Amino acid sequence: MFSLDAFKLLFANALVEGVGKRILLFGDHRAAAHFEGKSWMAQCLRKHDIMIQVMELPSELRTKVLRAQERQYR
Repeated sequence: MFSLDAFKLLFANALVEGVGKRILLFGDHRAAAHFEGKSWMAQCLRKHDIMIQVMELPSELRTKVLRAQERQYR
């Protein structure tokens, strides 16, 4: 799994200097798993000081997001 959002954040990180935080936020621990641990993407994000955070979604919102994703990836 590769996230274009992660790639965009890496690009923005290279363009913008400053003390701001760079956070890749997920609504699910399973989706974030590839970007944590020992994967090459996780190592790359850590090297560029990009943090991974997970914010669990309420079940109703999670269902809506999953349905929207199904429509996007048909």
